[in-house]
Amino acid sequence: MAPALSYSLGLNAILATVCVVMLLTQQSTHVSSAMSARSTRMTSPMMTRQTLPNRVCRQAGNILRGRDLRVGAEYTVKLKTPTGEHEIVCPDNMYILDKAEQEGIALPFSCRAGFCISCAGIMEDGTVDQSDQTFLNEKQINDGIVLTCYARPTSDMTVRTHVENELNL
Repeated sequence: MAPALSYSLGLNAILATVCVVMLLTQQSTHVSSAMSARSTRMTSPMMTRQTLPNRVCRQAGNILRGRDLRVGAEYTVKLKTPTGEHEIVCPDNMYILDKAEQEGIALPFSCRAGFCISCAGIMEDGTVDQSDQTFLNEKQINDGIVLTCYARPTSDMTVRTHVENELNL
């Protein structure tokens, strides 16, 4: 395993552990609040996936609340890489880069936060939700540029990866 990838995975594991502790602490707080409340409703809403501060916490929360999580759609994502084509089945609540890594497909990345174009791809067909990213403007998104670190599929799709050097951004 490459040292940079090993470092990244280690850092993500540490962040996931912190998020799990935060979520468990919050869940126990809500349980005690619910027990002390006189009504059947909880007095404050539980932290939802949408309000968690980053992708690691969202994914840790999904794992913790797996029994309560509604099953979403899954889409086939074809990745056209320099080493050939790969197909993954990606849930609509998971970023394409994360699923590709899970499947053992090496895609380029740097910040993993939607602030750069290292992970950029060109979407040849299909649709994505990449509303979490902050780098691309509306024209670039309409031109089919997708940041795989912050793109969730919303249909079956094809993405040509490793295109950072082709883009004039």
